[in-house]
Amino acid sequence: MKFNLKIIIFSLTFLIIGFFVYKMVRNKDSANKSTTCNIINKKDALNIVRNLPEVKEYLKDGRQPVKSQTSEAAVSIDKENKNSWNVHVYSIETYAANLNIPSHEATFNWYSIDKCTGKILCELATYDAKGKFIGVTSDYPCDK
Repeated sequence: MKFNLKIIIFSLTFLIIGFFVYKMVRNKDSANKSTTCNIINKKDALNIVRNLPEVKEYLKDGRQPVKSQTSEAAVSIDKENKNSWNVHVYSIETYAANLNIPSHEATFNWYSIDKCTGKILCELATYDAKGKFIGVTSDYPCDK
């Protein structure tokens, strides 16, 4: 009987120690995962979007769409979410010669930038050449 009691006590002690070692290792792994977040700030998010090939092309394309129309391209933070930045790429359209046409923003695209990874998601609906709705894109590049 004494021998069985020693085996039971030894087994329970081993299980308890094993459980606490497991919990410590598991907590350490989850702590390491949470500290590997590269904090993407507002300025970083804007730079990520400004450096996308299609946005670079859009920003440098200073052509005048219509006579007496000015078009000024812009990139700005539209919204800050808990885990991402929403970045709006657009142009401000003004018509100096025709005051009946109000100035307005013309959207090129919206991008969502993950605050930890910098992963880019597209948030604009896409249409085919005939104007038929294809869907809302998500993964970058946006024209999939």
